Amino acid sequence: MISLLLLFTEKLFYNDTAFKFILLKNETNVGFITSDYPCINIYSSFIKDRFLQEREIEFLFPLSPKLSILVTDKTCYTTNNISIIKEKDIDIYNKTILDMAHRYIYSNSKNILKRYVL
Repeated sequence: MISLLLLFTEKLFYNDTAFKFILLKNETNVGFITSDYPCINIYSSFIKDRFLQEREIEFLFPLSPKLSILVTDKTCYTTNNISIIKEKDIDIYNKTILDMAHRYIYSNSKNILKRYVL
């Protein structure tokens, strides 16, 4: 993981790659969770059978149950503010956070924790 972070840091600050910071606004009734490993690479949840490639980086960092920051170099995002209206999208992010957690997960709601843990 450290080598991935070093690669990201190098790309972010020294190369021409234009990373964007996108605010994800959760408009659902299911809040974002976080963990003792709060910043995750979204690709790590989908690609498990090989090492990630250089361009397979998108970091998600939950700030609150209703807000997260996405750090990406993808050009498919046309705005810096995205509203998420589908619970299944929040579920994908939360399950990834849960998978990447070392030991602890955090939420402001017991019901949200039960949704993913039990």
